[in-house]
Amino acid sequence: MKLRFVRLILLEALSLTLLLIAIGCNSQAPLTAGGEASPAVRPQNAATPTATRPAATPTASPVSPTPSAARTLTASPVLPAKAPAGDLKRTDNQGAVTVVVTPLNLGMPGKTLDFNVVMDTHSVELAYDLTKSAILRDNLGREYAPLSWDGGSGGHHLSGRLSLPATDTVGQPVLAPEVKVLELILKGIGGVPSRVFRWDL
Repeated sequence: MKLRFVRLILLEALSLTLLLIAIGCNSQAPLTAGGEASPAVRPQNAATPTATRPAATPTASPVSPTPSAARTLTASPVLPAKAPAGDLKRTDNQGAVTVVVTPLNLGMPGKTLDFNVVMDTHSVELAYDLTKSAILRDNLGREYAPLSWDGGSGGHHLSGRLSLPATDTVGQPVLAPEVKVLELILKGIGGVPSRVFRWDL
C-alpha cells in the first residue's frame, strides 16, 4: 500500500517536471499580440545591405579648335569693274613732241583720277600748263577740267601727275556704270591741235 503511494507521488512529480520543461521551452519564443511568434531579432553587428550606386558614365567634353587648326579667312581685294584690262599706257608721236600718258588709278580711284604724263622733244620749248590745255571726256559727252599738274613747265622734258575730279559737281562718280569710254585730250602741245588718249572701260 505504501509502495503504491510512493509510485503515485513520483509519477506526479515527473509529470510536473515535464510540464515545467515544456513551459520553459515555449517561453523562449516571444509572442506577438496575435499569439504568433515574433520574427528573429537581427544581431546588432550584422551588416545592413546598401544599394550600390551605378558608376557615372563619363561624357565627352566639346573640343575647342586650336588656333593653328582654325582656318584664317582673308578677304581678297576686288577691283571695280571699271578697271580696263591690258596695258594702260597710251603714246602720241605727232609733231615734234612725244607724249606718253598712263592712268594711275582708274581701277580704284580716290578723290581724284590721276594720270602720269611724260612729254619729250628735241626742238621746241615745253612751256605748257596742262591744267589749261587738258580735258577729260566720257562717251556721254561730259567733260571735266584738271585740278592740278605737278610736272612744271619749260625745257625739253616734262613729267608729272595730272589730277582730275573723281566725282562731278553733284557728287556722282565720274566712272559711273553707264560710262564705257574715257578720253584725256591734250590741246596745242607741240603745235598739234588735239591729242586724244582713249581707254575702253
